Amino acid sequence: MKNLKNMLVFVFSFIVIFAAVVSCSTHKGIGSDISSNTIVDSFENKLKGWSVFKHPTVNIKYTLDSNKVKDGRMAMKIDYSFKKKNPFIAFLIKDLGTTRDWSEYDSIGLWTFIPEKAKGLSNLSIMAYDDDGNAYIAQHVRNLKEAGWERSTVSFSQFVYSSGPSSDKPLDLEQIRKIAVGIYQPSSFKDKKFSIYIDDIRLIRKGDDQKQDPSGTEITKETPVQRDDGQGISTVSKLPKGTPLQGTDFLVDNFDSGLSGWSTNQTKTLKLNYSIDDSIRKEGNPSLKLQYKFKKKKPFLGFVEKDLGSTRNWKGSDSITFWSHIPQGAKGLIDLSVMLYEEDGSAYIAQHARGLKTTGWKEITVPFSKFFLSGGKNKDENDRLDLDQIRKIGIGIYQPKKFKDKKFIIYVNNIRAVHTGSQRTATQLPGTRITRPEELGKFEPEDGNVYHGVWFFPGLKKIVDKGGTVPWEKQLDENEISEYENLAGRTSTILSFGWPFTKEFPMQMCKKIDQMGKVPHLGAIASKTKPSEVIKGNLDKTIKNWAKGAKEFRKPIFFRFFSEMNGNWNNFSAALNPSETPQMFIQAWRHVVNTFRKYGADNLIFVWAPLGVDIGSVHWTEYYPGDEYVDWVGISVYSFLGNGDPESQIMGIYNDYAQRKPIMIAESAAGDADNNPKKYNPGNRYADSPEKWINRYFDTLEKKAPRVKAFIWFNIEKERVWRIQESPKKLKSIKNV
Repeated sequence: MKNLKNMLVFVFSFIVIFAAVVSCSTHKGIGSDISSNTIVDSFENKLKGWSVFKHPTVNIKYTLDSNKVKDGRMAMKIDYSFKKKNPFIAFLIKDLGTTRDWSEYDSIGLWTFIPEKAKGLSNLSIMAYDDDGNAYIAQHVRNLKEAGWERSTVSFSQFVYSSGPSSDKPLDLEQIRKIAVGIYQPSSFKDKKFSIYIDDIRLIRKGDDQKQDPSGTEITKETPVQRDDGQGISTVSKLPKGTPLQGTDFLVDNFDSGLSGWSTNQTKTLKLNYSIDDSIRKEGNPSLKLQYKFKKKKPFLGFVEKDLGSTRNWKGSDSITFWSHIPQGAKGLIDLSVMLYEEDGSAYIAQHARGLKTTGWKEITVPFSKFFLSGGKNKDENDRLDLDQIRKIGIGIYQPKKFKDKKFIIYVNNIRAVHTGSQRTATQLPGTRITRPEELGKFEPEDGNVYHGVWFFPGLKKIVDKGGTVPWEKQLDENEISEYENLAGRTSTILSFGWPFTKEFPMQMCKKIDQMGKVPHLGAIASKTKPSEVIKGNLDKTIKNWAKGAKEFRKPIFFRFFSEMNGNWNNFSAALNPSETPQMFIQAWRHVVNTFRKYGADNLIFVWAPLGVDIGSVHWTEYYPGDEYVDWVGISVYSFLGNGDPESQIMGIYNDYAQRKPIMIAESAAGDADNNPKKYNPGNRYADSPEKWINRYFDTLEKKAPRVKAFIWFNIEKERVWRIQESPKKLKSIKNV
């Protein structure tokens, strides 16, 4: 009895500790205006927001699985492995991203599948957490001794207080922040390993759950349901496989009816065969198998293309999505690309859809805003993909460099045009005006005003070329700053500089910038830092010292760290280190922000700043840490990225976040190709025309991106000549803005 009492005290204490660190938010959620049941998670795309909360005596692994599915394409599989037969608690917890109002619902329902009867394990439970960190539990949701699929509906009145700061407070349905599903097992059991499948977690209004038949299948499969995905509510239709999607989604091909309309588009330097492969299936359907055989190790293009049979209108969609499977990592081959063709034959390409060095199945989503003109009659670089004139789609490899593999295989499945809700379609970009919140963001200027910033580092190229030590303390040169401002014809408000995160907080630099009447934009240089190191607390001492230094400075500082995370040259980028996942990046970012806030550095303006072009297979949206952890969204915009177009680099991220945050062009510049032409990608339209790039850059800011409230010019001589002083053409263009 004494041992059981001690164990229960431990379990209760474990829950209290966890509840105390639950992230809180002051934002009201969405839910009060929903006209039908709300999907909390249907597990159709990815396991967003989920994490593990468990006792040390048990291990949990959770994955998406297409083998056991109740509704749709995927379910979540939870594998339990018990180290000791002692009392334990083991849950998977989903952070909803913001506080949600569920007051118009009276129940939560879910499907669970038990592969075989559990031996000694008793039941499944659900927990709900409010915004204050209080935890509430509903036990006996399902008996684990009964195998097969079962639909469980739990009334919110069944949830009882479990832990947290307010023991006398009932569950407040207007303040829901997290939910959890798992096992709380206080008695002995026999099984050492156990699996559960979960599907279709949704909120239920009074009486609504009776609309389902005994098997749980919705009576009308075409009826739209509402999905709460953490970014808002979007409508998705549940349709039988093989049926064209209605409304904003359109099924291009799931390969269950042959290869009608498909052909190849390839250079003579390779051989490309394609066929249906029934042995590699996804979502119950066979896959399209692409077999590449390279004759010569020269640049090539190898695509399979589907003629849709007639012109299609995809204006209701904003992205193309598909599954791809890489059996074996490629050697030297770069990435998978997607092409779209209009009725008149104009071709648009989106590169870097997926890196070919990562194996296994992966779902790819490519926003239409990432497609740029590749070729066509009577077209110029300003022309955009016309989504009501789509005739063909292509998927394949464009390889401009040397490679090692002579043979290579890719599998593709379930291609569809979709409305993700994450951004507007490409046809909506010109002239689009984003409606911002009524209140300005932190240190955001009034509409119509824009901060001008500049990044200086005199003599950097000479230092780098000589392999010398960078004198960080000598980055600012007041004479050169004055020269730049006189030549550019404008006064700067922000001065940007980089500072190693391993050094002491740059108090003297910040004071010097302040004495010049300007605002510091501090970039913490941490390219060798891994998110896992931050999560473990290895940098806590440094973060604490920086937080105290920032607080002592008192005045505003734009603070940018872990920037350009969607590139492939930083240790915190998943494209370079796949084991350092975007979820770990988010956790590390939140840890840094929480530590700065803990020590009172409220004068910091946190700037989350990806590249305007993804380098690799991880989209910038996967790294976003949440609105409560970001003050401004920044963008790195350069003439050498992708096809070089500054508008496409700006507008993709702008349309994702400008409704919620002020936007900063955190770094930007146009280089001269004649100084280093080999550094530019094939097809770059601005390699030999920096003045043309500058004109389009400022034209985009003025006419299409009103919530860009700051832009910063990277006026540094580095691997390219970015400085305006070195180029009469660039100088003339900037002066004419």
